[in-house]
Amino acid sequence: MSGIFIWFAIDSVGNSGWTFFSILYVLFSTSYFVRATKILEIYFKIKKGNKP
Repeated sequence: MSGIFIWFAIDSVGNSGWTFFSILYVLFSTSYFVRATKILEIYFKIKKGNKP
């Protein structure tokens, strides 16, 4: 999901510069990336045998 918003942000900045929607796309992609990173971290902790 984060990749889609990154692509939208790059395309939007390339077409019309830094607009409100470009910044919004970057914020959404950052949010999804951070969430995915935290979920992966918890997954590897559980897989290793430690509780999160």
